[in-house]
Amino acid sequence: MVLNMSVVNASNIPTELIGVWHGTLGSHEIVACWDPYGGSYYKLQKPLRITLNAEAQNRGSWLENEEVRSETTISWQLQERTGNRLIGTQLRKSKPLKQTIRLTRVQVVKTDKKNEQSCTFSSALYDAFNAPRIAAEEIQSGEPIIFMNKPYRVITALRGHVASVELIGEDELISEVNKILRKEFMDDIGRYISCEVFERPKQGEFESKLRLRFLNSEWLSWSGHVEGYCGGAHPFFESDTRTINLSSSKEVNLWDWFKLKLVKNQEDKSGQVCEFVKDRCLPLNLAKRVLKTRPTYQGKGCNGIDFHEMVDGGYFLGLNEKGITFVPVLSGPARAMVSCYGNYTIPFAELLPYLNQSGLAAVKHILIQASEDVQ
Repeated sequence: MVLNMSVVNASNIPTELIGVWHGTLGSHEIVACWDPYGGSYYKLQKPLRITLNAEAQNRGSWLENEEVRSETTISWQLQERTGNRLIGTQLRKSKPLKQTIRLTRVQVVKTDKKNEQSCTFSSALYDAFNAPRIAAEEIQSGEPIIFMNKPYRVITALRGHVASVELIGEDELISEVNKILRKEFMDDIGRYISCEVFERPKQGEFESKLRLRFLNSEWLSWSGHVEGYCGGAHPFFESDTRTINLSSSKEVNLWDWFKLKLVKNQEDKSGQVCEFVKDRCLPLNLAKRVLKTRPTYQGKGCNGIDFHEMVDGGYFLGLNEKGITFVPVLSGPARAMVSCYGNYTIPFAELLPYLNQSGLAAVKHILIQASEDVQ
């Protein structure tokens, strides 16, 4: 069957072509994707995306990287589709080149994501297109390190641009923790791969790091930092903390452990310590305690910075070995210092009067486990 390309433009791609395709281009393994606006493909060994744009003067022809005029000499001629198989030829005008394209349609699992037909933005099609290159990334492991009496190692991918950790061992707790951490790690690999400057797809800048902050048989807490530039007006910076209840594998918001005060007016938040972009704030005495606490810094050139002066909408909470840590979310002018991890830790024992029933039970259990570990 000859693929019907009689009418092709930027918003009218043949319905039978839309989807994800896996196969070969000459001797290279490739994955290709078409949505209603055009196509893309990558070689699995070199997973930078290459665009495929319909050539107006030549029906059935797709130009590679048409956005860069010097690269429009390479084209695809899609000649035949039989069922879920597609055959074509890659041609180059500047140098003699003719490579056979053999592709098979990939089954795309439907999700509840919007924009279901996009090869370049969040959708089921996008996930299926990127999955092979995420899975193909090589992971490097570092030397063992001890944290809270448990060995772990740093793992990296993409020449160190994406970094995380994994625990060392075979028991059920370690397996559960590594499953959670590995998902975060693979998600960041996906974010790196999709970080592109779109005027000609080229790799943007992306760095992510994850650090363990607390781990016992019940709780896992870590901090994460991501920064980069993927096109647009500005670079981006993200820092956060996350805490997982290992018995349920569900994330817990540590703000839910406190007796909180609702603050309606913005001016009433002066001198308060509140949840990020929410109106839930600590009791005033505890807020004063946090604001007077000496900070802990991590990062170069961070000592002496008063992060309280640069808070943009509130704080993240996390666990560490000594207590609950309050991590300021920095305002726009302070983003140049966002790679500094500044936090303010209140010891567990000092928090007891300010905790609600669920928080009190959790913290008392943490203290009991800590005393048993010492013994």
